[in-house]
This record gives sequence, structure tokens and C-alpha cells, in this order.
Amino acid sequence: MTVISREAPPRETVHGRLEVQGLAKAFGGQPVLEGVDLSVERGSTVALLGPSGCGKTTLLRTIAGLETPDAGEISLSGRTLSAPGVHVPPERRRIGMVFQDWALFPHLDVGSNVAYGLGKEERGSARVSETLEMVGLGGFGDRMPNTLSGGQQQRVALARAIAPRPSAILLDEPFSNLDAMLRSKVRSDTHRLLREIGMTTLFVTHDQAEAFVLGDEVAVMNHGTICQQATPNDIYARPANPWVAAFVGEANLVNADAMGGSARSMLGMLDLEHDTTGPCTLLLRPEQLTLLAGDNGEILDIEFYGHDTSYRVAVGDEEVLVRAIAGPRFAPGDRVGVAYQGPPVMAYPDTTTRT
Repeated sequence: MTVISREAPPRETVHGRLEVQGLAKAFGGQPVLEGVDLSVERGSTVALLGPSGCGKTTLLRTIAGLETPDAGEISLSGRTLSAPGVHVPPERRRIGMVFQDWALFPHLDVGSNVAYGLGKEERGSARVSETLEMVGLGGFGDRMPNTLSGGQQQRVALARAIAPRPSAILLDEPFSNLDAMLRSKVRSDTHRLLREIGMTTLFVTHDQAEAFVLGDEVAVMNHGTICQQATPNDIYARPANPWVAAFVGEANLVNADAMGGSARSMLGMLDLEHDTTGPCTLLLRPEQLTLLAGDNGEILDIEFYGHDTSYRVAVGDEEVLVRAIAGPRFAPGDRVGVAYQGPPVMAYPDTTTRT
């Protein structure tokens, strides 16, 4: 039997640590979340990154209390929100949420939208105007949502989420409905604001660049579980497995034979970050490869992006991408040398490459 907890939340805002342990959820017998472990430290931002259908939105809705998990626990600021037999309803969790489509009430003006989640005594206070000032919309309280730009509507949704002074905030693809130029500005403004007020933040995205720019940490999700949670640098440089390596950026995954601290590959002997023995797969990022005079590769294709050039190169029976910060220096069909210039390489034993 599930007990609906009526424990009163703290009266004052406490930006606390969000902890998820062993969370599971299925719909119609189909698992969507499978033993999810996730943590967001007090006042930090974690980007939840993963492909469509991996369970990101379900995880957010479960943390918010809009879905009830089948197993696992959720806590915030040391207060249990969900556990076997316990379910704190959404309105008592002190969690704000910004939905992908912003979900503004079209028949209410901006001020009423922001005041919607406030208690009666707070609606008549300066809380609404203060929050609108905070998001750069001072004086917009009597405007209707349909008179605002997309970026302004997104800010109203954010203001509504933070007006009740939540302990944490969840954002579900909050910038996806904005064009590229506006998206960059709004997300930078949003990130700056959340950092200034010290808000514990979890936001969902499928955009790797967005996750790396905004997240103090990135949690990579696939098939209903967290594959890896770490800083953006560690996720990129030391991905937990080949799937994560390929998902968070361009990756050359090449065959090799390891013998302790080095491995024999198509590019010769390479030093490894960790001792490994036997058949393995090496991670070589395109920017870690260089083209020079030689004959171990053939240019197959070239893509020029203005700020850099990407070469697809055949080396023996394999192909690699090479990225150079310069205009094209070669043409398809040219014979070139391909060499590795980077730190010790990540190696994945064959037992992990097949998972």
C-alpha cells in the first residue's frame, strides 16, 4: 500500500541534493526505466543526455511526482519523496518544472501565469514582479502569452517554475522550440540565472553541445539506465564504453591488440591509459589524428566547414575521420600519412564492445 505523504515541505527555499537510486518504471509491461541511479549536487546543474525514447522525460516526470515508480527511491535535501510505500504528491515536492512546450495558460496574462503555483498570501506580494525582473521581463505582467516572442514565453515558463522558490528545478528540452540564434542566447541567460540563484537543476537534452556547455556534469542515458555520469571533459575523454564514445562526439573506434600499457593498431603502437591485454577497440578522436607526408592512407572524402576540415581516410581495411583546423590541403584520392597525436588512448576489451 502506498502512503500519500502530507509532510509539509520547508517554508524557506533549501537548494538541496537530488538523489535517485534504483528507479524503475514500466508501462504496459514494457520497461522504460531500469535501475536508474542519478545525483545532482546542491546548486549544480546536471544535463541528462540521451537519444529519443531512452526514458529521459519519464525520469523527469517521475522525479516531479507526475509518475509513480515501480521501484527505487527519490530524495531531495535529505527528504524522501518516493520510496516503497511512500509517494509525496507533486505540489508538495518543492520541485519546479519547465516543460518542452512551456505549457503557458493562454487565457491568463503573464503575471497570472507566474502566480499560478503560489499560495494565496504570496500572489498579492511582490513575488511575481520580483521573479519577472529576475528573468528580464519586468513590466510584462499584464501581457498575454500570445503577444510574446518564443524566447519571452520560455522565460515566463521559467519564472513560473522558480516563483515558488523550489529546492530544485527540472527542465525538459526547454530550448528545443527556439531557432538556433535565439536558442543560444536564451539558454545562456537561463544558465546564468540558475547559477546566480544557486538552483539545483536537472535538464533534459538530446544535444551534446548543449549538454557540455550547460552541465556541470553530464548523465548519459540509454535504454532506461544511466550509462555514465561525470564532468563533460571526462565524458568526452574517458567514455564508459564505445556507445557513449560515439554518442557524445565523433569517434574513431579501431581494432587493436593490447599488451599491457600499449596496443598494436593500424597506426602502429599506441600508449594506453589503462593496462589491457588481448583484442580490444581503441577510441581515437578525429582531432587527435593528423595528416602528413606518407603512404598509409588514402583520402576518400572531404567536408569543409569554414573553421575546420573533416577528412574521411582509408587506412588498410578501416576508415577514420581526421579533423584539421585549416582549409583543405588534400583532395580525394591523395595518398597521405595518418598519425596519432594525443594523450594515452582509451581501450575497450572485446567483452565490452559487444554489450
